[in-house]
Amino acid sequence: CRRAHSSFCSAFFLLPPDRARAMEALYAFLRVTDDLADAIPAGDSAAPDSDQASRRLDYWQTAFQSVQREGDAIPGVPPPDDPLLAEGMAVLPAAADTVRRYGVPWQALQAVIDGVRADLQPVRFQTFDQTLDYCRKVASAVGVACIHIWGFSGGAEALAKADACGIALQLTNILRDLAEDARRDRYYLPLEDFARFGLAPEDLLSGIVNEKTARWLEFQMDRTADFYRRGADLLPHLAPGGRRIFGLMTATYWTLFRRLRRFRGRLLRTRIRVPAVRILALAVRWAVLPPARRSLP
Repeated sequence: CRRAHSSFCSAFFLLPPDRARAMEALYAFLRVTDDLADAIPAGDSAAPDSDQASRRLDYWQTAFQSVQREGDAIPGVPPPDDPLLAEGMAVLPAAADTVRRYGVPWQALQAVIDGVRADLQPVRFQTFDQTLDYCRKVASAVGVACIHIWGFSGGAEALAKADACGIALQLTNILRDLAEDARRDRYYLPLEDFARFGLAPEDLLSGIVNEKTARWLEFQMDRTADFYRRGADLLPHLAPGGRRIFGLMTATYWTLFRRLRRFRGRLLRTRIRVPAVRILALAVRWAVLPPARRSLP
């Protein structure tokens, strides 16, 4: 979840001060949730301890649900030797206040906790519906929280577009990280798609984009592009400050997606990024010029 938003903290200034503070509280909640799932115990540089991470997430979820029920009451005190949980307890009241103040659905933040649990074990989704469920938990739920903070109109129509945008961003993350995730036995794109193109998931470990892999990638990218086009239509539903930050986030990820598509031949060998100068240009454009739908996919 954090990967889709950490680059945009500096863009919170585009929002009114109270909404910027609310975004900071939301981001802190996301960061802690992500860190609790990714934490690596001292002396182990290879992989997170999934049992320890699961216990931490259990405590985090209990604390979150307690705040949801009882206001500022948080059960117990985290062990003094667990700085991650201690940090979480410090940020949870502000996150809860943000949820109440802006009408953010509690289930959106709960979905994020549920989503990061998937990363504690090897991931092999059988169907695209399972991939979508994961994307909705770790990305679309964040988008729903964001638009409540930014302000939006259009009800269910706007929420559906936020859902599509979150899916587009998370699919872009998945495509960017294919090689890294394969080495960790995490295959977020469905096995049914591998079978359709005569591939096995382990084929990604070769680092080679052959004809079959190229056709598989093209299929994935066509589908992702469709989610971008649907998600970008959220822009006119947002309040002015929200339009700018949404435009910057979507345009930056769309630029990354286009680079993934352009350089897909080396996608399994190297991590493809957006040049810093291009990110700066996009930031200036969305901070200064009027936010326009035509500037998005």
